[in-house]
Amino acid sequence: MHTALRQRSGELTRTQVAPITFADPWLSLCSIVERRALTIAEGVREMFVDNVLKPISLVHLNVGLWHHGAELALMVGPSPVVNVLPYPLPTVFVGSPAEVPQAVSAVFEHGIRLRCA
Repeated sequence: MHTALRQRSGELTRTQVAPITFADPWLSLCSIVERRALTIAEGVREMFVDNVLKPISLVHLNVGLWHHGAELALMVGPSPVVNVLPYPLPTVFVGSPAEVPQAVSAVFEHGIRLRCA
């Protein structure tokens, strides 16, 4: 955990995400707090809490992106490090619902082929 002071933030975040229905992701989500891919709904839910409590690691994120052959990264959620840290591939920050069209446009602008479920 970042500090013991973050424990309350973790509890608050857990309370906020509790009523939200999560689905298993269609694509693997690479974690920035540990070296693993999130492939089930409960893992995604826990990531929201872990992101408040644990330090981030670009090494974990970059290894995950490389391992999965990512061509474009979407950083979802508000971030104080927008365009500050280096990423090994094109990266689009989606900090609010209003920025989703920018993310969709980036998929097409970078020629990313989408697979069908």
